[in-house]
This record gives sequence, structure tokens and C-alpha cells, in this order.
Amino acid sequence: GAKDHVLARKVIHQSLFLNALLGFVCGALILWHGKYLLYLLKIPQELLKDSEIYLHMLAICLFFDAIGIVLAAIVRVYNMAYWVMLIGFLMDIVVICGNYYVLHHTKSELFGVGLSNIFARIVAIVALLVILFYKLKIHLKIKEMIKLEKEVLKKVLNIGGFSAGENLLWIVQYTIAFAFVASLGEASLSVQTIYFQISMLIMLIGQATSIANEI
Repeated sequence: GAKDHVLARKVIHQSLFLNALLGFVCGALILWHGKYLLYLLKIPQELLKDSEIYLHMLAICLFFDAIGIVLAAIVRVYNMAYWVMLIGFLMDIVVICGNYYVLHHTKSELFGVGLSNIFARIVAIVALLVILFYKLKIHLKIKEMIKLEKEVLKKVLNIGGFSAGENLLWIVQYTIAFAFVASLGEASLSVQTIYFQISMLIMLIGQATSIANEI
């Protein structure tokens, strides 16, 4: 916060509340209209039922992701990116172990996988909050969260708006491409999923460099 601790505290509280609210609204919309969204994406009929179950679970994840992203950003800007990486690694381990247990020892299938993802995100948020409270000595207050100030939000959006817009455009183009590929059938959809994972690996170095420059 450029040594402006009062402003930094306001930004932390208000951005956390705003992102949590946005995540909640988006998650609620997906839970409410999930099936319609899958139709728009032209998901094959044979995958529709399982896709709807998993999408609903991911909608719940969205709320926790919205909180986790802001908490991770807060910890990162206090020169504790190492802890964010460790927590991310911990979350991955929880997801892998949870998915293994669900797929090999239960019959929950995608519902269980979704629960595993939700649990992993809760673990990550708890870990980030522990760092926030005990290492950074930042104690969150609900009263400060819900007291949104126009000038503070304007500064946040002026700084982060363009970056968010860039990511949004990338997601939109990927979603459009995904819909076209999904209309070609189940096999094509599998290939698209593999492509997405490879592209994320390729972009990993660029994202790391970008975040390092932001810090």
C-alpha cells in the first residue's frame, strides 16, 4: 500500500468482501442455471447428467476460490509468496488423496471428486487465514469488510481492471472454442481437455514472471 497502512487495510477488507460476494453470486447462478449453461456449451447428451453434478460442485468451489485468490494475493504482496506456493501444493495433495479415495473406495464418482475439491479449498483458506492472522498480524473485521468506499474500490479496479479484462477475454475465447469442440462429440471434448492442460503448463512460466513483476 505504498506505506499507507490505513489504505492497505481498507483494500484488504473491501476487496476480500467484494470478491467473496462476486464468487457467491456467480456460484449461485451456476447452481440455478447449470443445466442451461451446459446446453449452451453443447455438452454431449451422454455426458450431460454427470457434467451437471460436477458443475454444481464446482459452483460451490467458486465461492471458496474467490476468497482464496484474494487471501493468496494479500499474503503474496507481503513478500510471502513461498507460503502461497506451499499452500497451493498442500491443496493439490489433498485433492489427489481425496480423489484417489473417492474413485477407489467409494461409489460417489464425480460428486465425491467435487467434495474433495471443496474440502481442499477449505483447507487452503484456513491455512491462508492462519498466516494472515498469526504471521502478518492482520485481523479481519466484518464491519470494515461491508463498509465499501467508492474511492478505494476505484483505485483497486484501476490497478487490477485491465489484468482482469485480459484474463476474461482469454476465458471467453476458450469457452467459445470449447462449445464448438463439444458439439463434435465426446472424443473431441477429451482432446480439448488435454490441450487445455498442456496450454496451462506452457503459460505457467509466463504467469510466474508476471506475478514476480507485480510483487
